[in-house]
Amino acid sequence: MRTSVVLGLPGNMSNDVDYNYRESGRRFDVNTLPVDLRRVFAQLKEKFGEEYALTVVFLIRTAVELHRAWNMTWLTGRLLQQIKDQFELRMTWNLGVTDLVFRIEDGLWELHRRVPYDYDSEFQDMYEKTAIALIEGHIGIHDALIYQSETKKGLHTSRTGLLLRDNPVRLLLYPFQAATTCVIFFGGDWDDAWVAAICGIIAGLIEWTLSSERVFENVNESKLLSDAFVGFSTGVIGGLFVRFYTYHDEFCLSAVFLGTLYWFFYGTAFVIGLLEIIAGDLETGVIRFLAVSVKTFVLSVASAAGLTIVFKGDVYTVWTEQFAADSSNCFNMDLDDQWWRLPLYILCSVSVLGQYRFVVMNYWLGLLVQLAGYEIQYRVNNHFKDRHTFDGMDTVYANVSGSVAAVVAASFLCLMLEIVRKSTTAKMMQNNEEEKLSMFGKFMNSVYGSWVHWASRLGITRGLPRQVARVRKKLEELTETQVLSVEEEAILIAGVVGSQEFNVWSFLMPAIYQLVPGSKIALFWYGAIFPVTPLANVVNVTALDSYEESAAQIVDSLYYDLMLISVSLALGLLLGLALVRVVGYAFFTITALCRDKRKPEEEIVKIASKNKREHFRRGVSRQNVDDDPSDEKWEKEFSALWESKEDSQLRNRKNGTTVNNESAPEC
Repeated sequence: MRTSVVLGLPGNMSNDVDYNYRESGRRFDVNTLPVDLRRVFAQLKEKFGEEYALTVVFLIRTAVELHRAWNMTWLTGRLLQQIKDQFELRMTWNLGVTDLVFRIEDGLWELHRRVPYDYDSEFQDMYEKTAIALIEGHIGIHDALIYQSETKKGLHTSRTGLLLRDNPVRLLLYPFQAATTCVIFFGGDWDDAWVAAICGIIAGLIEWTLSSERVFENVNESKLLSDAFVGFSTGVIGGLFVRFYTYHDEFCLSAVFLGTLYWFFYGTAFVIGLLEIIAGDLETGVIRFLAVSVKTFVLSVASAAGLTIVFKGDVYTVWTEQFAADSSNCFNMDLDDQWWRLPLYILCSVSVLGQYRFVVMNYWLGLLVQLAGYEIQYRVNNHFKDRHTFDGMDTVYANVSGSVAAVVAASFLCLMLEIVRKSTTAKMMQNNEEEKLSMFGKFMNSVYGSWVHWASRLGITRGLPRQVARVRKKLEELTETQVLSVEEEAILIAGVVGSQEFNVWSFLMPAIYQLVPGSKIALFWYGAIFPVTPLANVVNVTALDSYEESAAQIVDSLYYDLMLISVSLALGLLLGLALVRVVGYAFFTITALCRDKRKPEEEIVKIASKNKREHFRRGVSRQNVDDDPSDEKWEKEFSALWESKEDSQLRNRKNGTTVNNESAPEC
C-alpha cells in the first residue's frame, strides 16, 4: 500500500513537497486505549468507519493532554473546534477546570475525564503541532495517534529534557528557584537565599516521596498531603534558623516562605481564572479562582503552623516585627543599584523554564520573552511609583505594560523564526540542496551542522533536522518495491510535526508565571492569619474593636492589592493578544494583496484558508462550542433521504400498494 506525506514549510503551501512512499505498516493499536474509549471507538467504527472513529479518539486525547499541559480551557476548545470543523465530527464538549465531558453523536455516548494541573511547555508544543499537522493534512490519523503515544513516552524529547522532567535530577531545580526568587522578587538577602535553598530541597524531597507509587498506590491521594507537608516543613526550617542561628538575627521570613513556596503557587491559574471571567467563562473562571485561593491558603496555614511549633506564643511578634517601619529584615538591598539584578533574574528564569519542562533547545527564546516582560514591568513601575504614591495606578501601568510586552515578544519571535525557517537557506538545507547555496549560505550550513552535531552529542537536541534530511534523500531515490523502515517513517513524521507553526503560548506561559501574583495571594492569607498593623499604631490601640478594625483594614488592603495586580495582568494579556490580532490581520491582508495572481485559484483559496486558521489560533478571540451544532452536510443527506422516502410512499399509494415502515431506510 502506498501513501503520501507533505514535507515543507508551514504557511507556504507552494514550498511543500508531497512524497509518495510505500507504508511500512505502522498502525495505531486501539487496544492501548482506555476501556470506555475503546467501546465508543468500536461503535463509531461500525457505524461511520475507522477513520472517523479514530479522529474522535484523537480529539479526546488531544483535549486531555493539552488540558493537562496548560489548563487553559478557551485555548484548548479553540483547537478542538478546528479539528471538529475540519473532519465534520458530530460531538460537543465541556472543559472544566479539572473535569472534562465529551458528548458524541447527540449524546448517544458521553465520556468523562478528570485531568489535574501539570503545566508542561514541551507537551503544549508537541500536542498542538500534532493537531495542526492533522488539520492541515500533512499526516494521517494513524501517524497522529502514534506520535501522541510516543510523545507521552518521551520518545521525542532530548536526553537533557528527559533528565529535567523527572527526579532525581529535577530535584536540583527546587533550591535553585527558591534561592533566586527569594532575592529577586521578595526582598531577601543572600543569607535568606541559603535558607530558602535548604527549604526548597526539603520541599522537593517531600513531593518526590509523596508522589512515589511505593508510598501511595493512588498518586492523586499524595497530592492532598503534599501542600500541607511542604508548607509545614518550610515553617519549621525557617523558624529554626531565626531562633537558633545567632550569627544573623535579621532573616526575612516572608522572603524565605514565598521563595520556597513559589514552586507550589498557581499564580498563573489565578490570572487565567480572571481572564476566563472577563471572556465570559464564568463557571470555569470562578471555580479556578476559588481553587487556587484555597490551595494557597493550605500552604500558608501549614507554614504558619510550622512556625508556631518553633516559637509557640511568640510567633505573632516574630512575624509582625518584619513589617515594622524601622525593620531591616526585608528589602535590605536596592536592586536598582545592583549590577547582578538582570543576571540573577535570568538564572531565576532558567529554573522556571526547567519547572515548566521547556524545550531545552529553545531556552534562549523563553528567556527573551521572560526578560522583555520583567524589564518593562520593572522600568514602568519605577517610573510611575513616585507620581502615584497614594494610589495603585503605577501597578496597573506596570502590569499592563509587562503583559503586553511579553505577548508581543513571544509573537514577534515566533514570526521571525518562521520567516527564517522559510528562507532560501533553510529551505535549501532541508531539501539537501547545499550545492545551490552561496558562500555565506554554505558557511551558515556548516555552522548549523556543527551546532546540531554537538547539541545532539550533549543531549540538548535529538538532531532531528539532519535525520529528516537523510530520510528525505532516501525518499527521492526510492523505487516501487522499496519500503521505508518503521524507524525512518517515524523520523519522517516527527519532522513533519516539528515543522508546523510555533506555539506562542508555550513561549508565553513561563513569562506569565513570573508576572502573576501568586505571592500576593499568600500575603493576603498571611495577613489574615497574622493581622499586621504598624507597630507605632499597635501601642496606641487600647480598645479591642479598634485593633480589629485596624487589622481588618490591612487585610482588605492586601485583598485590593491582589485584585488590582491580577486584573491589570489579565487586561494586559487581552490587550497584547488584541494588538497581535490587529497587526496580524493587517499583515495577512497585505500579503494577500501581494500574492502571486498567476497561481491557480484553488491554491490561492487553500493558502488563504490555512493562513486564516493559523491566524485564528494565535489571536485573542475564542470560539464557542454550540451545544446543538448544525451540520449542513448531514442535514442535506437527511432531507434527501426523507424526501426519497415520501416519494416512494406516494408512488406506492398510486399503485395501490402499502409500505412496511419497518423496512424504510434509516436516517
